[in-house]
Amino acid sequence: MLDVDLRDPRTTVGLLYPGKVAARSPVSALADGVGAVGGINGDFFNITETQHPGVERPARPSARRSPTAAR
Repeated sequence: MLDVDLRDPRTTVGLLYPGKVAARSPVSALADGVGAVGGINGDFFNITETQHPGVERPARPSARRSPTAAR
């Protein structure tokens, strides 16, 4: 569990990547490489019908709230 106060002025957020589009590296190695306290694996894909004919966009899952979100 990683709990971060993004309002704290000492908190910074940055992009970690292995240097090339097709390169792979564990998130922990990327975070360690820049001295980060933590890292989150959050890929982004923008797949559209015009870019990839025949690929359907998955249905959006219903929003769920974690039990700790109400803290």
